[in-house]
Amino acid sequence: MYKQYSCEHRDKCFEKGQEWIEKCGTYTCKVVYNNGIYICEPIRIRQECTDIHGNCHGSGETFPFNCTGIPCDCTCETDDNPVRYRCQVPNVKKRIRADLTSTPKSDEGIPFSNRMDKARSIKKLKQALPITPNKRAAVLSAYVDCNRILKSPGVKKFHDSFEESVEKMAIRNIQDVITSVKHKRNGEAKAAFNILTSSISGENISDRKRATKSLANILGVNSRTLQKGEKNRTKVLHSEHSSFLYTTRKTRSDALTERTKRIVHDFWLQSNVSRPTNNKYDIKRVRISPNVYSSHSCYILEKTQTEVFLQFKNEYPDEKMGQRAFEKCKP
Repeated sequence: MYKQYSCEHRDKCFEKGQEWIEKCGTYTCKVVYNNGIYICEPIRIRQECTDIHGNCHGSGETFPFNCTGIPCDCTCETDDNPVRYRCQVPNVKKRIRADLTSTPKSDEGIPFSNRMDKARSIKKLKQALPITPNKRAAVLSAYVDCNRILKSPGVKKFHDSFEESVEKMAIRNIQDVITSVKHKRNGEAKAAFNILTSSISGENISDRKRATKSLANILGVNSRTLQKGEKNRTKVLHSEHSSFLYTTRKTRSDALTERTKRIVHDFWLQSNVSRPTNNKYDIKRVRISPNVYSSHSCYILEKTQTEVFLQFKNEYPDEKMGQRAFEKCKP
């Protein structure tokens, strides 16, 4: 049968072996049978430390103490009797220098003058909050979501940092997908990789070269990969900016005109310069666009290319071009 035992030191009854704290020490219960009743007698098993404010501390716990006017960090040693304090005095000069050089952070949105002030406020808040974690979270959430509190600079900064963390998490997800896909060679992986690079290579990034390199370093890819994604994006999107790569392309100042190219092309086909071969199978096929080809017969030169170029310069002295550009325009 379950029995409860009376206790001389507390109004509450304790079971055998149960511990409780009284004054500044931890006790355990010993049951003694006396005059027909069970009496719970305490046995001291561990003595606690008491600081100058009367607060109890356990063995090995570090707490602030005041040794001859100098603040120090004390460690409670209570395994042996009597109770002893072990103090470690910090470097007072460094602390004074830091206090003199430090400026109040109220201008930055932090109302605490030092870390101790912040620690005391957090301790008071913890003592005022409920014990259970769910109730604590509910109270803090309701307090932060209040419209009046949202106007506070500190709370606003907290919300801004939360939004930044969401952006970082999104970038981390993109990094994981790119890392798992970029080394695969199947069609689905390539399609997924092209979709990712095209979606993040918009005009806001592609217009700035430094931003493109920074994004490439973050994602772990080459900057040329983002440039390729930018080209794929222009092919897919049908908007007023879909062809901006081709409309804003920079051309050379000495580029050949279509008229000059046609003159050179016809000059190469003159009878005194070249003649077609007698073999009907000597056909040159050139791709000019997707699925569109241009075919013409192969020609044999009657003289060297240098002689042809010098003859062209004599007949057309107004056309300013070099021999390499002249050779590129031949059929």
